[in-house]
Amino acid sequence: MRPRTPKGYRPRPGVHPVINRLREARTISGLTQADIGEILGYSNQDIYKIETEKINTRFRAIVDYADYLGFDLVLIPRAEK
Repeated sequence: MRPRTPKGYRPRPGVHPVINRLREARTISGLTQADIGEILGYSNQDIYKIETEKINTRFRAIVDYADYLGFDLVLIPRAEK
């Protein structure tokens, strides 16, 4: 069962759903941007920029972030139109 989203959490409009889901999972886990940054070797400002898409980050950073929070990034083929 998926943990409850914290009260007051809102996905950021215009941000990719994967990034919003990672931010939500971080928040549910009680981790700050500084916590994630320290664990992954980034500054809290870097994590902020990733979560708000202020920078075009390396894919490896997204994979590491997802992996730490217990997610696998999976590519699923689109249905043919």
